[in-house]
Amino acid sequence: DKTMQLERTYCDKVIAVLIGNRAPATPYKLIDQTITTGGWSDKPRARQQCVGAVSRLLTYGVAHEGLSDDWIIPQHQKLMLAGNGRPKAQREIAILSDMQSLELLDEVPTAEWRNLILVMAVYGLRPEELLHLQPKMNPTTGRLQLWCNYRKAAGGHTSKTETKPRWLQAIPLTDPDGEDYPAGDLAEQINAGLMPFPPLKERGAAVAQYLARLQLWKDWAKAFDEQGKWLRPYSFRNTYSVRGHRRGIPGASMALAMGHSDKTHSAHYVTA
Repeated sequence: DKTMQLERTYCDKVIAVLIGNRAPATPYKLIDQTITTGGWSDKPRARQQCVGAVSRLLTYGVAHEGLSDDWIIPQHQKLMLAGNGRPKAQREIAILSDMQSLELLDEVPTAEWRNLILVMAVYGLRPEELLHLQPKMNPTTGRLQLWCNYRKAAGGHTSKTETKPRWLQAIPLTDPDGEDYPAGDLAEQINAGLMPFPPLKERGAAVAQYLARLQLWKDWAKAFDEQGKWLRPYSFRNTYSVRGHRRGIPGASMALAMGHSDKTHSAHYVTA
């Protein structure tokens, strides 16, 4: 069942590409666009799995459903798309200044996406965590607070663990006047239904797809790339970490707020 569900992840995506506007006319372009649309370009193992799944689907179509054998992708193209399964050399994740974050919020044309990006920035969220938020009363403080019930798989090949659900801690942006932005309580606004999010049909991948279409984000990504840095949705999370350290919050507290261990925090997150 697990194998079939994984296969379907990629097959559903290629069908969506095929029935969309300007469907690719060759197997190479079809698989390439499926990888991009699925958000797997920078995920070596997922790339390989996607290439394999779509190739099997096309082979079935040729063998059993009358599909032209032009849709059998040559082996050399398949290898080119799949890569070697090894991650590229790690690039430093780009960090956004508070001014850049505010500029980006001004650039976003819809209120729903502004809400989403603001919450990601203020709470340092992983994109997937946006689907696991719940405003509720914190029994320790007696105040309404955002609870994230997402459990991220962690650990190596030999042992797997999961991160724990956690209370989220807001670290506001600083506006040009030196004031906290937002000034209000986001948990209260979310609880009151005043901060709707856009529908995230592609779950966390939808965030990367949306940002990639914004011209300001494209310009920044190009500029950061020239510096050897990688601008991606996780940049909000890394920026949150830096913002917290600049405010004097200890590393252990930042790790707790971000839902990972001290070891992970010190090894993978740039600090002030």
